[in-house]
Amino acid sequence: MSTTSYAAPAKPSRPVRLGLRENRLQFTLPVIVNTCVGGLVGLERTTVPLIGADTFHLASDLAAFTRLRAL
Repeated sequence: MSTTSYAAPAKPSRPVRLGLRENRLQFTLPVIVNTCVGGLVGLERTTVPLIGADTFHLASDLAAFTRLRAL
């Protein structure tokens, strides 16, 4: 019968520091991603109705509620 021995976890080389100032790089990445996604969604909301009106000759706001995609 074999026994398994577990090693103690290694101690972190530096202490954990909480707060925005200490973690500004990790905080900046989600802010940038959310800004880009929000811009893309806003751009889609303004262009999809125009594409629907020009391409499919829709005269109502129906294009704003559909998921039309330009190829």
